[in-house]
Amino acid sequence: MTPSFNMLSFFALWLSFATYALAISRHFNLELTWKVGSPDGFEREMIFINNQYPGPALELTQGEWAEVTVVNKLPFNTTIHYHGTYSCPFATHDNPSNT
Repeated sequence: MTPSFNMLSFFALWLSFATYALAISRHFNLELTWKVGSPDGFEREMIFINNQYPGPALELTQGEWAEVTVVNKLPFNTTIHYHGTYSCPFATHDNPSNT
């Protein structure tokens, strides 16, 4: 191999690591609790995230990394998933009711 090819390979490898190191990382803490609420006018027990319903918006820009810490204070095990505004043709399909 020629020295210029080795230097080019090294530069490409360095650039990929530099891009990873420069990526902005956002950290979010979410606490899940079981409380009484009435989002539709009928009172019932439901899941709140950080004492609110719907939960907080996690706003990121393309290319940013997200680190999410979830504290489950529910009386049962659960999972959590996310929706983005571009997952459906209309934003109304991707949001909780009344938002």
